[in-house]
Amino acid sequence: MAEHRLWLDIARARRGGLDLVLVGQAILAQHDRLGAQIAEASARQPWGGDDIGRTFERAYRGSEASLLRVWANAGEYLAGLGAEVTRAVAGSEDADAASARRIGAVG
Repeated sequence: MAEHRLWLDIARARRGGLDLVLVGQAILAQHDRLGAQIAEASARQPWGGDDIGRTFERAYRGSEASLLRVWANAGEYLAGLGAEVTRAVAGSEDADAASARRIGAVG
C-alpha cells in the first residue's frame, strides 16, 4: 500500500509557489516597462502616414494590443497560480496538524 501514499515536500512546494509569484511579478514588471516603451514608440507611427503606413497601422495596432494583453495576462496568471500553490501548501499543513491533534487525542 505504500505506493498509494501521497508525499509532499512542504518546503519545496512552498518555494515553488513563491517562485511562480516572483516570475509572474517579473513578467508584469517587464510588461509595464517595455510594454509602455513599445506603445509609446508605436504611437509616433514611425512607419509613416502614406498608404503603406496606414495599411501597416491597421494591421499592427490589433497585434500590438493582443501582445500586450497576453503578456500581462501571463504575468498575472503565474503570480496568481503561485499564490494558490502557497495557499494549498498552507492548507495541507493545517490539515496535517489537525489530523495529528485528533490522533494524539485518541491515544
